[in-house]
Amino acid sequence: MTAAGPRREGLVRVLAAVREVARTQADELLGQVPDTGDSATGRAVDDFVEQAADALRALDEAVAETLRRVSVSGSEPGDNAIGPASDPDAYPSPRERP
Repeated sequence: MTAAGPRREGLVRVLAAVREVARTQADELLGQVPDTGDSATGRAVDDFVEQAADALRALDEAVAETLRRVSVSGSEPGDNAIGPASDPDAYPSPRERP
């Protein structure tokens, strides 16, 4: 992996930003309540939204794993640049359908 230094710090910053965006977008996506007026279409849209949010969560988890590997391979004493992986309970539960 990347040795400690400016390249590693840049990688950590970029990956942390990707994680933050993925988590924020997953939360925001699940907060949308589209009203299609048709129950079948509404269910299809809900399913799509949940799949998209799941994909963003998977991206967050994959980036978290990469950050852990970068941390282990390039960490120095006192290096706190990388926090723990996201808590699976940190995400809201899937929306209930009416």
